[in-house]
Amino acid sequence: MVDEVVIGDPHGLHAALARRMADLVEGSGCDVRLHRSAEPQNAADAARLLDVLGLGLGAGEMVQVTCSGPAAEGVLAEVVALLGATPPGTSGT
Repeated sequence: MVDEVVIGDPHGLHAALARRMADLVEGSGCDVRLHRSAEPQNAADAARLLDVLGLGLGAGEMVQVTCSGPAAEGVLAEVVALLGATPPGTSGT
């Protein structure tokens, strides 16, 4: 399964956000990968914090999320919602 999302946090995909995503993915039994939409050849395993941070995704960037596994539809929806959310108290991008 594949979906795209715009990074909603005004600080981009930072360590705390990446950790929450990795925690969500690790127990899911799914393989989740992030790709900068402009560079689909560069993928990061969403369960690996340093791989995700290495993408250097900033606020407002489009990200492609791919997910495969037994609960792929639900996990994909959760990851997309997490990455697209604007934290409370921020004005967004």
